[in-house]
Amino acid sequence: MKKVKLYVGCALNNAPEDFKANVFALRSIIAKDPRFEVLEFFGSGGTSEDVYKKDILECVENADIMLAVCDFPSLGLGFEIATHCKHHKRPLLAVAHTDSSVSRLIIGMYGEGPFTFKRYKNISDVPRIIDEWISTLSF
Repeated sequence: MKKVKLYVGCALNNAPEDFKANVFALRSIIAKDPRFEVLEFFGSGGTSEDVYKKDILECVENADIMLAVCDFPSLGLGFEIATHCKHHKRPLLAVAHTDSSVSRLIIGMYGEGPFTFKRYKNISDVPRIIDEWISTLSF
């Protein structure tokens, strides 16, 4: 069985450390699932060109599906969402905590092609949400 390439994106620059730690932990949990090959974003350090090449040209361009954790505003995450979902027409699941304020532009995309938006109460709920979502996809 071929592994599905999954890219997990989130805000980094303007997000609190505990949020980032939770997303990294979530990414580690997903990486243990034998169905997925999780593509790693660049993270901190490096040049702006390094980040673009890694995150867009390597990860977003090659991902079969994408998970966008939208709890905090991020121009970079918005660009990744648009590139993956609207440009490449690949399935994308966007999630956000029930208390997070999410751009109406993102929420408004719900149901647009391969885009789905869901709320979670605890980030530990996200693997279950992924399971429900991926069961609706055909590869």
